Amino acid sequence: MSVTHDSLAMPSTVLYAAGGFSQLNVRSMASATLAGAAAFTQRDTTFNGFTVGPGIETVVTGGWTTRLEYRFSQFEQKDVLAGVSLQPSNHTIRAGLSYKFGMGSTTSTARAEE
Repeated sequence: MSVTHDSLAMPSTVLYAAGGFSQLNVRSMASATLAGAAAFTQRDTTFNGFTVGPGIETVVTGGWTTRLEYRFSQFEQKDVLAGVSLQPSNHTIRAGLSYKFGMGSTTSTARAEE
């Protein structure tokens, strides 16, 4: 299904959905002191998962646009320590402002008379 510019309520606004693969790295660190001896351990665990969410982008003026996005990410369950498993997920809201070169230009070309 394709959305044309004419079918939007406001031609300067775009609604969209995004989704795909996501990856998260969790670094676990622990230290202990026992009988005057110090011990330190560190472990990296990589979780694979997916992310989905909607967004909206609109023209502010000229080539300037602003956007607001929501993302939900869900990752696989893994054992991080003996007897301890973890299945992380997160919710993210992002806001942005960007400039798109050439979008706001109002150049016109003159045609020679025939």
